[in-house]
Amino acid sequence: MSFEYTLASKDEARYSHIQTYFENTGTDMSMMMVTSLTASCCIKVLKVGDYIKIGGVNYYFQSDYTQLNHDTFIGLLNERVIESGVVFGLDYCNRIVVGGENINITDASYNVRLLMGLHPFDEINITTLGYVIGTVGFMLSTPVLYLTSNIGQKCYKNVQQSSGIQSMKIVMRINNSFSANYPINAGNAEFSVQVSTNDLTSVEFILVDANMVEIELLSPMYLSVSIRKIDNDKSLEALRGAGGTLRWIEQQKNKEYQQQMNDYKLLDLISSMKESDVTRWFAQSSE
Repeated sequence: MSFEYTLASKDEARYSHIQTYFENTGTDMSMMMVTSLTASCCIKVLKVGDYIKIGGVNYYFQSDYTQLNHDTFIGLLNERVIESGVVFGLDYCNRIVVGGENINITDASYNVRLLMGLHPFDEINITTLGYVIGTVGFMLSTPVLYLTSNIGQKCYKNVQQSSGIQSMKIVMRINNSFSANYPINAGNAEFSVQVSTNDLTSVEFILVDANMVEIELLSPMYLSVSIRKIDNDKSLEALRGAGGTLRWIEQQKNKEYQQQMNDYKLLDLISSMKESDVTRWFAQSSE
């Protein structure tokens, strides 16, 4: 037996977010699957307060923007930083070239970094005339989006940064098949989550980019969600008795804790490799 729901985001200030609840299925455990996501691809890629820091001065954008292309963005960027003496251009591959004088770029907001092709979280230190940013910027968020939730078992761990939604669980992936002002229609056949039925009383969905940063939609998001009850099987029957469900939840917490420890170990390994001879050897070989 399954329950089918259609949800829509309603908060104009946060269309990428849905807070809801589902009916109790009458069993200890339930299976949840977001079967489809539909939205108009109107994503705010640049907003009031975004900035780029040149020579110790922050140059702020004064308006919100969507559906930018490379040429339009470069025009907006040069208009904002005209007093700095720095001039930005594009090569034939749409990579940004830094020119002008007094070049000392040390920081930028997240949205500006994506549009310029800069790493979203690393430190910036550009001081060279003619410097070419090696990555072409993303004009429409990242090439993949994720729908995350506060319930479930599948968890995305981004070791690049600390984010308030880093520990959220993925319930859908939307690949790069969307274009500005056209509908996003995404189906789901790979992510389903087994949860305690009690958790269905408070469910949250957030649409984020590939870096687990929440995107800003300018129109509502619609979800189709299927909730299916899971009959008590032998493995759950073995946990029954006083506090049986609590013991199952504790097991899930232990699994999540072990995954976190594995992530931390991987991060420590990557950090140590940065200072090792092995890393330097690879760098020399790539040259």
